[in-house]
Amino acid sequence: MRTRIVLSGLGCLVLLLAVSGCKKKNDESSAASDFGGFKASGNTQPRRTSSAQGQTQPAAPVLTPTSSTIGRNGGTLSSSDGKLRLSIPPGALVADTEVRIRPAIDDSEESFGPMYDLSPEGSMFAEPVTITWNLTSEDLARTNLDNLVVRSKGSDGRWTVQSDVERNEADRTIRVSARHFSRWDLAMTLRIQPSVAKVFVGDSIELDAFIGTTRLSPPAPDNDNETPGTAKGNDVVNHTKPNSDDDSLDVPGDIRARMYRDVSWQVNGRKCGTLDTGLVGTHMVGLYEIDQAAHQPAEYITPDDLPSPNPVTVSFEIRLRVSVPKGKSFTYAEKKMIATALITVLPREDHWVGFSNITQGADEKVSSQFTFAQAPKDQKGPIRTYEVLNGTVGYKGPKTVSGGACTLSIWPSSQVLKSGPPTPAVLVSDMVGSQGMLRVDMSNPDQWLIAGQGDSQWLADYTTHCENGDGTIQTGVHAGWWPLNPLNMAPTPVTVTAGKPPNIYVKIDGPMARGTVHLTYVGYKPAPLTQRMGNFYCQTKAY
Repeated sequence: MRTRIVLSGLGCLVLLLAVSGCKKKNDESSAASDFGGFKASGNTQPRRTSSAQGQTQPAAPVLTPTSSTIGRNGGTLSSSDGKLRLSIPPGALVADTEVRIRPAIDDSEESFGPMYDLSPEGSMFAEPVTITWNLTSEDLARTNLDNLVVRSKGSDGRWTVQSDVERNEADRTIRVSARHFSRWDLAMTLRIQPSVAKVFVGDSIELDAFIGTTRLSPPAPDNDNETPGTAKGNDVVNHTKPNSDDDSLDVPGDIRARMYRDVSWQVNGRKCGTLDTGLVGTHMVGLYEIDQAAHQPAEYITPDDLPSPNPVTVSFEIRLRVSVPKGKSFTYAEKKMIATALITVLPREDHWVGFSNITQGADEKVSSQFTFAQAPKDQKGPIRTYEVLNGTVGYKGPKTVSGGACTLSIWPSSQVLKSGPPTPAVLVSDMVGSQGMLRVDMSNPDQWLIAGQGDSQWLADYTTHCENGDGTIQTGVHAGWWPLNPLNMAPTPVTVTAGKPPNIYVKIDGPMARGTVHLTYVGYKPAPLTQRMGNFYCQTKAY
């Protein structure tokens, strides 16, 4: 029986959906590798399999609430970590009021963090209050000031990006004026998914750089015949400045494609990386296409040995040419944005990589790419269990709804798989439910038995674009990327040929889903980087 998502307050809308994800390319060179008769890694030290596995970032400070009574004469209050400061001017409050800053938890992929709840919530001030973020050098190693926007969460649960934000490079601060208190946050416009990941020596991992199309700004209708703006050469014209601090969020795709200037993928500050730190290869040559204006996939290819330092920092840098109002006309300004991903390279051990292509429901397409690692690591028996190390699952659904009268956009339409065991398949607020696991019975050296399950669930905004206007509802996405082969069902027998890594296609053919799950067993000794890099290409220009 398939798990269903039940969300209160959504009426009769039931949608089973998933996303366009990046299918991990099968490393054909692995077939030539010495897999040592499928022996597992000689390194038998236990490897923790919690979500903190391989964690190398410094622990975040424990935040505690702070408060102060502030009256007519104004005052200040800072968060316990010193990153947020409230400055309340004289006359903003008409009476003594307890002002509070509390740490907040909100599973939002764009958040730079931490989030803060400011109270009294909903309070309106007679004079604007100044909210200041004080960033550290460690913060700016992850991104830059231009890539951060300020947003607040309304009573309807939606985020609003604030305008008139002041950024000061000299003292590393971001300031904004506010007339009300609620939940406040710094968010990244450009980001890399996943932002933190683990990968084995000899493997690679798919990365995606996103800009513009985020939860901050749901995607526009997917209409190939619609041109919402025009452009001439590299100059943006007929562009109305969005009601937001972020110049790139509301710009139509065909214009955004012409806004990009220089772009650069880097590993530890070196363009495209090195043989010692790993390489970043991009998946396109030449100009940005319109549908790639908000999205560029890339692949980080690990070195032959553990890099130093480890983890490595993979970054994507982009410069935008944006329009700035000037009187009745406008001029241009350059804006640089940087996003990073922290990739921990793990010592080699036996594991599985794979991808799936599933059709669920009527015509919802689910795709995924994933890595399964031993859990626990030091298993010595013929029956071994594995859990998710990393991966991505996505959805591609119908372009039109209501009999073709309206177009449909869904955001977010993909989900990053995090390392660790599955969680209960229940969607609560923005939390993710379930993941995947794998069991392999190697008792018979000529025929292994494979069983597994993969399922992802998350909340998304479903927006219908019709002639009479747009409508948005938040509901659940259910993406069964390995839907009908759970661990308690009959396993799939797989013929094993000595000296070759098993390439396995598990066929899915049921009443609610059909398709295939492709698995490849990866043994101890990897192919060298010079073989794994294939037709390596690294893009460093947008035009």
